[in-house]
Amino acid sequence: MDQVKGAVKETVGDAEDAAKKIHESHEDAASEKADDTRGKISQSVKQTKEKVKGKIDEFKKRHTA
Repeated sequence: MDQVKGAVKETVGDAEDAAKKIHESHEDAASEKADDTRGKISQSVKQTKEKVKGKIDEFKKRHTA
């Protein structure tokens, strides 16, 4: 009977370890995706800023010439 209890405890421990590793893996993946998304947003904002800056410069040139 003690042997069965030990085997069950070991199996439960292994299952808990596996669940923990899966959870950590999902957290890591989510963190990577969030970092990637922030980078894309930052790049998009930078590109938009440059476009607007260009339009303002064009407008100034047309109205000061």
